[in-house]
This record gives sequence, structure tokens and C-alpha cells, in this order.
Amino acid sequence: MTQNPQSVAREEPSEIGSGIVLLIGSWLIPGLGFILKRNYWRGVAIFFLLNGTFLIGLLLQGTVIMPDWRYWSQSFNVVNCLMFIGQMGNAGASLLSWLCLIPDQAHLGIFRPNERGPWFDLATLYLLVSGSLNYFCVCNFYDRYWGRKDAGEKVEGAAS
Repeated sequence: MTQNPQSVAREEPSEIGSGIVLLIGSWLIPGLGFILKRNYWRGVAIFFLLNGTFLIGLLLQGTVIMPDWRYWSQSFNVVNCLMFIGQMGNAGASLLSWLCLIPDQAHLGIFRPNERGPWFDLATLYLLVSGSLNYFCVCNFYDRYWGRKDAGEKVEGAAS
């Protein structure tokens, strides 16, 4: 049975478009892509583990701090920039923590960071671990569903 080349060309953009939407959704909400692909246990486990880790970091009074990106500034620090990028790996939770800080000026803040607190460095590490693990989970999701298809065939061929 042969397929019409025109029908294959029509299916491919929708697959790519839905793939991009699933990747962005998995970045915003950890595990969402696996849940939508009907891998419920993996998706739910990723969601609770990563968001639980992020919540522990917030409860220890940590926060996602915006670094100074101007390299000529005295307050510029490469490590802070890399930590910010890592923490933003868990985008939905990171954005939510920023929204919780916005009402702080109106004295309605839910999570108040304490940079001088004894647990602040550990809390920041929890936020970094959560974001970095979400980055790896999104990459794993991409590899499972849209990665190179011939890589599995090469491994199977080498084993036999």
C-alpha cells in the first residue's frame, strides 16, 4: 500500500506544530507532554516530584532572582546568570513564584524570600534542581516521541 506524497506533506506540519505545542506545554507544566501522550504514571510522577522540589525551595524562603545581564556592571556574575537560566527550566513554577512576589509591595505576597536566612542557599539549590530536571524531562520527552528514529534500529542491529 503506497501513500500519496501530498497527504504525507499535509500531515507533517500538523505533527511538527503539535510537537512544539507539547514541548512548550511540558516546559510550562512538568509532565504535561507525557500525560497527553497517555503515559500517565510518568507524567504525574514528574509533575509532583519537580513541583514538590520547587515548593520545598519556596517554603525554605528561596526565590528566582533576576541577575544583572550587563557584563560591564560590577554586580554582573556569570554564576547568577547560569543559575537563573537553570531555575527557569521549570517555567510555570518560576513564573508563578514571580507572580507571588509582585503583590509583595501591596503586602499580599504568599512566599517571601529571605536572602539573609540560613536556608536561602539551599532553597535556591532546590529551585535550580527543579528547573534543571525539568529541562532534562522535556529533552527526554522530545527524544521519546520525535527523536531520531534510526538510532533505535542501530542499537538493535548491534545487539544481534
